[in-house]
Amino acid sequence: MILSDTSIVQHLKKGRIRIEPRLRLDHLRPAGIRVHLGSSVLIPKPGQLVDLAQPKDLEYDQISLEKGSFVLEPSSFILASTVESVKTSSDLLCILDGRSTIARLGLTIHNSASVLDGTHIDFLTPVLEISNHGNMRVVLRHGMPIGMICFQQLADRSSKNTHHNQYANQRDTTPPILERGAMVLPFGDR
Repeated sequence: MILSDTSIVQHLKKGRIRIEPRLRLDHLRPAGIRVHLGSSVLIPKPGQLVDLAQPKDLEYDQISLEKGSFVLEPSSFILASTVESVKTSSDLLCILDGRSTIARLGLTIHNSASVLDGTHIDFLTPVLEISNHGNMRVVLRHGMPIGMICFQQLADRSSKNTHHNQYANQRDTTPPILERGAMVLPFGDR
């Protein structure tokens, strides 16, 4: 069950959902909260080879949006984060979703990683995987409304003891953490 704005407010009052900086009520949507573009973007340096069986650190250029805007060109991809960080009770799931106006410009804010895993352990700042699928150049600015976080009630509490999250305590735009020595096997070889 996805929580309504009424349920979100009740969970905020009980401390079961916590947002930093403090949530302004005008950012509340009918089924979630509006989130805003953070202060920096990471641009992957082109031409790098990624081999998950032999991972290595990737290279990025970091651009501060506090110093000015950034123009996202068509067919471009960047990483960013939201201004907001979220923490929930262990029986709530956070889901990152796009914003209709942003989508109609051709932008997606996540490729497939919409579940914010580990918010029951500590605050987590959502990282955005922003792609420009359109044919227009789009100006991105710090603080602009970029998406929404929805909350879903889980059937049971998630177990903190068995939870592994390589992005725990993420508070800024974070590149992929490729685990060293990880073996990538075809599905049939597991």
